[in-house]
Amino acid sequence: MPQTRASSVQQSPDRNPLVGLQAQRFAQITNVPIAEVEGRSIAELSEALKWRVDPNLFLFRQICGQVVRWDPVSGEFQPVPFATVHVMDTECDFLGFFPFYAKMCWLYPIWCREEQITQVVTDGCGNFCVWIPWFDIEWVVRWRLERYCFPEVFVPISLGDVLTYTGVLLKPAQGSGPRPVELQQAGLTLAPALKHRRA
Repeated sequence: MPQTRASSVQQSPDRNPLVGLQAQRFAQITNVPIAEVEGRSIAELSEALKWRVDPNLFLFRQICGQVVRWDPVSGEFQPVPFATVHVMDTECDFLGFFPFYAKMCWLYPIWCREEQITQVVTDGCGNFCVWIPWFDIEWVVRWRLERYCFPEVFVPISLGDVLTYTGVLLKPAQGSGPRPVELQQAGLTLAPALKHRRA
């Protein structure tokens, strides 16, 4: 398991006080008044709320990864040693446009809040590990389960999807669609897409 230079700083992630989004989420998922949560650590809450709250919510999950950068000279990804990794928690509202005649929709994030959960420094090989509160992960999982159709809504579309939907391209049976050079040689135009847009 990779070790990080910041491991000494993160020996006790359960001692960090819950504020902002984390305090709100813990209060929401446990039905505990936020006044009992705000500013207190997981270690404190695990004692104060023992047998009132699911004990799994006081746990942490370790997430590991590697920071890399693209090297155009070698044509490969290279690890980034001793880089600072900021683990952020972002919550947004969305302004949506769902035209009844289209199979696609538009979502634009508004009123976003962003807070840092933790930070760590990568080791000499660009590897890092961080501890994420279990309740934070559980909150996201429950949110997704309550909005079971949202995973499809949040999948971004490609230009190929738009061209296929408007009839410029035929839907490929298997594999990827035609390459750009094949599109150029086919003499296709965006006229059908523009016609559909005007309609």
